[in-house]
Amino acid sequence: IIYYRNKRVPDRMWAFPNIQQVAELIPSSTCWDCEDHDQDVTEMPLHESNFDVENKTSCDQLDTEKACRAKIRLWMLRNDLDASSLLKRRKTISYLCDGLKSISSGYSSLDCSRTWICYWIINSLNLLAADMYVGNDTQRALIEFIASCQHGNGGFGGGPYQYAHMAATFGAVMALISIGTPEAYKVIDRQTFYQFLLRQKKTDGSFSVQTGGEIDIRAAYCGLACASVLNIIDERLCKNTLEWLRACQTYQGGFAQEPDDEAHGGYAYCGMAAYLIIQSHFPHLVQDNNRIEIEKLSRWQAFKQMQFAGGFQGRTHKLVDACYSFWVGAVFPMIDRWKQLNPAKTKSDNDKDVEAENATATQKFEFAPLFHSMQLQKYILICCQYVQGGICDKPPKSSDFYHTCYGLSGLSVAQSYENKVMGPATNKLEAIDPVYGVVEDKLVRAWNYFRNIDKNDSNE
Repeated sequence: IIYYRNKRVPDRMWAFPNIQQVAELIPSSTCWDCEDHDQDVTEMPLHESNFDVENKTSCDQLDTEKACRAKIRLWMLRNDLDASSLLKRRKTISYLCDGLKSISSGYSSLDCSRTWICYWIINSLNLLAADMYVGNDTQRALIEFIASCQHGNGGFGGGPYQYAHMAATFGAVMALISIGTPEAYKVIDRQTFYQFLLRQKKTDGSFSVQTGGEIDIRAAYCGLACASVLNIIDERLCKNTLEWLRACQTYQGGFAQEPDDEAHGGYAYCGMAAYLIIQSHFPHLVQDNNRIEIEKLSRWQAFKQMQFAGGFQGRTHKLVDACYSFWVGAVFPMIDRWKQLNPAKTKSDNDKDVEAENATATQKFEFAPLFHSMQLQKYILICCQYVQGGICDKPPKSSDFYHTCYGLSGLSVAQSYENKVMGPATNKLEAIDPVYGVVEDKLVRAWNYFRNIDKNDSNE
């Protein structure tokens, strides 16, 4: 039995390090002169010198820096920097709740991503501890809509009467997990979904996003993450996948969507999360020939934090984007978790001493931070909060549900990573699981539900 944040869950489940603390115990920025806080957070950041070659990207970078500089300068002129760093919780909750009623015509291009929109909104409300704002009628309507997106042969489409797609299935399953009621769980047909996963699985270990669709690392992550939560993951689904994931790691250290392609922040997240999911369930599948190069990944990830804005870029020489606060930021606690599961071997004349040292290393894991969590929080809170609520990609853009979800998710990761909260303690968000992208409490509840069902069925 593993104890996950003081909650008893069945074994063979992945347990994230207990680095979370209650909000009252987390230091807030009540005194900016205190030595316990990062002084450079209150300084005007420097220009990104690697964008000095004139091209469209460098011009866009200068425009982004100008927009961020205006917001940061206005924030620095305030008498109370603590109060000025306030998370606009009420406005964001109102913005999200309005999205559950109706959305603008600008979202018409996302007709095949409607299950994702449900997930973005519900997960954001959970992070804000505002799930009580979703009434019974709204909750029932959400469940009925997602149920209408389920394909008869397994999986979910992005909308009703659409082909099942691995990404849309992830959005649907995690939306139902985020609702967190038995009625929501019962919508998922696990038997047909397992068959859908088998149809997408390839002999080399990769997955296709749908029947006849492209093969990329997103499909592997989405399928395995859902299978893990639903308790239907087995070695058949994981066969050769670690080897394929290792082949997707580039010479730079990041992960590409497929072997021999360019590294990308979103794909690095999918690769690292999928690897940890498999290792947590079937550690014996990890071998020397499929072990990822963690130091190269750590370096590549660390260089994605922008010197000026404090947020993350998704690829080399690209602009900062609030969504990568999670896609890139969540990989850092996963790297720490990987190091805990794979302690470095120490040379010794006595093999028993080596085993003892490695066992001790798994219990005592302390790693230096690989990114500046306070700078990331500053970018989200100061530069990306929209006046009417929600989080935007970058200033001066307006907010949307996608960037609100992953901006808040990244903010939760940053608050937990170094155990620091920028602004008042009320800025503290609910803890998000970096591997599955849902609030920890909802994740544990779903784990227990499906495992108890299978346990009861096996006893009958």
